[in-house]
Amino acid sequence: MDDGTIPERGSTEVSGLLDNATETDLTCSIQGPFAWRSGYQRSYDGRESKSVGQDAVAWHASSECFVLAVCDGVSNSFYGEIAAKFLANLLVEWLWSLNRDLTGAVELRAALKTTLEDAAANAQSLVEGTVLPASLPAIAREALDRKRHSGSQSTLTAARILVRNDGSAEVMAVRLGDSRIRIWADGVEDQDLVGVPSSGEVWSTARGVVGGEAVVALRSFARPPSLRVI
Repeated sequence: MDDGTIPERGSTEVSGLLDNATETDLTCSIQGPFAWRSGYQRSYDGRESKSVGQDAVAWHASSECFVLAVCDGVSNSFYGEIAAKFLANLLVEWLWSLNRDLTGAVELRAALKTTLEDAAANAQSLVEGTVLPASLPAIAREALDRKRHSGSQSTLTAARILVRNDGSAEVMAVRLGDSRIRIWADGVEDQDLVGVPSSGEVWSTARGVVGGEAVVALRSFARPPSLRVI
């Protein structure tokens, strides 16, 4: 890999997507210079009703690059887990295969906006094709059918970490909605990375980005002893 470029796909890559239909104990994985911990637990109501959670966590890693997406499905939308899973996979793929000529936050924000808008129609087709359980009471079916037209919705946080041959690193962070993303470099937290979370922002399969605009931030570090992203 040339310094300053995004690594190509190779045979040493690993991918993951947490299962939101069950609990996953906290585990640690390592790939090249990257180590990450992940786990999942549904709400009490979700466990009691044996329903899936409305969140999605996905990642892709090589020895030079790590990308992560955490999407939180909106519970009062049409099956928020549809939007969350679709969005998590989309963001991981987008972050991994970004055009290497896009180097500024403004360009990246515009590219992400286009990606999110273009993807909404495909995701809405999943919503329209979802068959409701026959066991649902009529009043619940009517409520879900009304929500179907408004789409499935999710917030998002995502990050990409590049480690270059000279030991320098770059972090790209993305946020839309009220989820938080935090970064520490050499033990010092960068509290202004992606601004204050906003509860009025979501991504909808029916309308794309609603209530604001996805925040994109870039940080570069010269040979940092450590980087942490949560």
